[in-house]
Amino acid sequence: MKSEKPRNWEETVCYFERTKPEEYLLSLSDGTPPLPSKELLAIERARKEYRLPDSVITVLLDFLLKTNDFHFNTHLFYEVALLWSRKNIDNVRSAMSEARDEFKARRQWDFGEKKRHYSQLEEEIQDFKTYLCFKENASRDEKQEFEQFKKYMRSSVNEKLDYRRQDL
Repeated sequence: MKSEKPRNWEETVCYFERTKPEEYLLSLSDGTPPLPSKELLAIERARKEYRLPDSVITVLLDFLLKTNDFHFNTHLFYEVALLWSRKNIDNVRSAMSEARDEFKARRQWDFGEKKRHYSQLEEEIQDFKTYLCFKENASRDEKQEFEQFKKYMRSSVNEKLDYRRQDL
């Protein structure tokens, strides 16, 4: 059931135009049914309520699954489906263009968010360094505590970013 992957823009357009959303999902699971019911319900809702063509729904699934590490986020699916419905996205080319623009915007947001969190982290580390400088002779334990604090803060920032990415 697995078909060859498209190699260029035109092949990708043709692939999405001829592939139904259910077939696309089956191709991801090597043709092993059954498909998850929440995904099937989302596809039906996109068809009926948002009046999106199958080819556009397939592009939407491809975009969301690839940008979310192949995790299906129902809420995000409905948000984007509604947005595309309001924008009258009714063909593969415009859906792919919209997905590309959304991906670029998301990457820029992630970068800005990460930069902001790391600047906060650097301020907190500088405060801690200042604290240690006031002490004439920082003990070995205090230096180890500082190193642990730095590791904790960096992991905390990365966890916040991962959590926020899931909400997108």
